[in-house]
Amino acid sequence: MKTGTNTSLPFQLRYVAPYYLGMGIAIPFAALVPYGIEPGIWTYTAFAAAAGMFGVWEQYRSHQGTLSSMGCNTWLALLVLSIVLGCIGACFSILMGAAELAVRVALYSLVGMALVGLIGVRNGRLAIRADPETWLQQRVDLKQQLLKHAAPPPVSPWKKLLIPLGIGCAPVLEALGFGRFSLLFLLLPFLLAIAAFAMFTCGSEITQLWQLRKYERQHGLRFSRFPLAAIQEQRRQLPLARWLCRPEATKNSVFPQK
Repeated sequence: MKTGTNTSLPFQLRYVAPYYLGMGIAIPFAALVPYGIEPGIWTYTAFAAAAGMFGVWEQYRSHQGTLSSMGCNTWLALLVLSIVLGCIGACFSILMGAAELAVRVALYSLVGMALVGLIGVRNGRLAIRADPETWLQQRVDLKQQLLKHAAPPPVSPWKKLLIPLGIGCAPVLEALGFGRFSLLFLLLPFLLAIAAFAMFTCGSEITQLWQLRKYERQHGLRFSRFPLAAIQEQRRQLPLARWLCRPEATKNSVFPQK
């Protein structure tokens, strides 16, 4: 598998904090509302505050390295889990009118996803132990202290048809008279497969990033997804940069006078 080193920022840092703030509001909504449970303002506030603070730290102060990547994977896993569990609740409540059954299925699914996440952790540990030196070379550029990313695998035309087929199968099956229970029977494994893949991937990635974090501390290094000079240059253009950024990010920089 080919790997490449990150050399440019994928998006403007000014959008990071609002992105995580929106995620913090969406997680409790997606996970709880389909079950008829009113989360309450405190739940939204807690998730929004936690996600917002992470977003501000990511936008202004993080080194875009291992710790940042672990946080991103954690929030991604929470978002996917909340959407999938919410979809399960909506399916059972709307299609079958069985809200109590939806809660039980969601709890069983949550336990299963936790086990899949642990399997991902074990997979990450095995990847490290198999050949530590080769693994380290595949994950980081030690000379530039940059994290590497894997090139996306090629997607065949048949796989590209899976999304439109998945979206269009429900009305087609309904028109053919399969019934709502049959739709649920087909949809539920698909949703659980998405969540399982996300938990497995995030578990494996967080484990490997944690090992890289330990390597950093042992050798006095600091890995980053992008060149720090490019990150700092972009941060100097952000509102409130002179107050929220690290001193080294704003050192010798000239801010526009208002």
